[in-house]
This record gives sequence, C-alpha cells and structure tokens, in this order.
Amino acid sequence: MDEASQSDKIIQVLAYLKLDNGKGERYLFDAVRLYGRDRCSLCEIYRRIAERYGCSRASVERAVRRLKEKALSEGLIGKLNDKFGQNIYKDYEYITNKELIVAVCEISGVFDGDAEKMSQNG
Repeated sequence: MDEASQSDKIIQVLAYLKLDNGKGERYLFDAVRLYGRDRCSLCEIYRRIAERYGCSRASVERAVRRLKEKALSEGLIGKLNDKFGQNIYKDYEYITNKELIVAVCEISGVFDGDAEKMSQNG
C-alpha cells in the first residue's frame, strides 16, 4: 500500500472509531504510522512524536489516552468488534493505548498483525 492510500485508510478508520478530534488524533495517527513502519516500542513512538511536535512524551500519552477514553464512552469497543467481525473485546473491557494502536494498524491494513512483537517491545 502506498503512503498516501495508507494515510487515507488510517484517517477513515480513526473517523469510524470516533478517534478524530484534536491533538490526540494527530498523535494517534503518527503512532499508527510509526508502529506500522518501524515496530518500535511505545516509549520510542511517544518520544519521536513529542520531538516532532515540541512537547513531552507525557503530553503525547495523555492526549492519546484522553481521546481513547472519550471514544470508549461513545462505543469504541463495539466499533472495534464490528471492524474485526467478532467479539474480541467485551463491552466493559478497558483497552490500553498500545492495544488501540495495534488494533488501528490491523484494521487499516498497515500490517497484517504482529501483536506479539508489540507486546514484547512494550
């Protein structure tokens, strides 16, 4: 998939999941692209994004977490399950930023699924 169509697909997925608002969206978009390309750790992803936008890693993590929490209150779990075509997450389940990044990568086709490697990279 070329870079432009990959970006379009990620944007479509973020909009469908209601993850398309504010700084958190930019940071999550960048995190998905970085993980899809480099498979680096979440700490490294946050560091790179923070450098790019001139903020701290904590600010990046917080913006992504707040975006995710808002989407969780608006039915994110159900939408993830719909996209995967099965009940991967329970309605009451809380997902981490890392799990969200991997899920968006998988749904948008950035990679075919490498959740084991992501869990090893922390």
